[in-house]
Amino acid sequence: MKEWFKARNVWGAAIQTLSDAEAGRLMKALWAYTMTGEEPNLSGAEKGIMALIMLTLSQDEEQTAEVSRKRAIAGAIGGRQRVSNVVEALKSQANQANASDASLDQANQANASNKNKNKSKNKNTESETETEELFERFWSAYPRKVGKPDAKKKFQALKPDDALVEKMIASINSWKPTDQWQDERFIPHPATWLHQRRWEDEPPKSSKSYKPGTAQGYQQRSYADMEDDAMERMFD
Repeated sequence: MKEWFKARNVWGAAIQTLSDAEAGRLMKALWAYTMTGEEPNLSGAEKGIMALIMLTLSQDEEQTAEVSRKRAIAGAIGGRQRVSNVVEALKSQANQANASDASLDQANQANASNKNKNKSKNKNTESETETEELFERFWSAYPRKVGKPDAKKKFQALKPDDALVEKMIASINSWKPTDQWQDERFIPHPATWLHQRRWEDEPPKSSKSYKPGTAQGYQQRSYADMEDDAMERMFD
């Protein structure tokens, strides 16, 4: 059991990067280690910082033992040799302390880098989830549910926000009552509708003039029996 140990400021800099819960677990593990020698059971950044602290403590013990040994030898040899040995011991201790501090600095940088990566990853995941939810709102509103994978690709390429999706749905709802959209054969595939930005089109002002086979003054053709890819080429 150690009655005392020397803490370093760089430990505090490293611990500041942890959450309160992580820092609490780390300090409890540190005190348990110095009192019982029990190896701590930690993970992640806590484990990395604890490993460097343990290394520093081990180096301090070795340095203290080495200084004590050299002092004993110096006492037997004489004052001048004793001073020389103590100076060398202090230089060695300073060099090792600098090396330990450098290792802790590297651990801090690595920990900060990992946190930034995790933040970026979480942000991307949140963005993907939001886009998925927006697409499902669009898909639920669109009356012709074919080619969902292609429609999703077109939707993701547009990177729409909530306001644009609301505009899309409003356009879809304005087209649903028209005579033209009563026959599913004349409703564009959703991927085509998105690619051609059809939400910017205005629906017919009146549907009374519509007759089967025509729409908006031009001859309509049915695409019901065409292959999806051929139809996409025609609309694209």
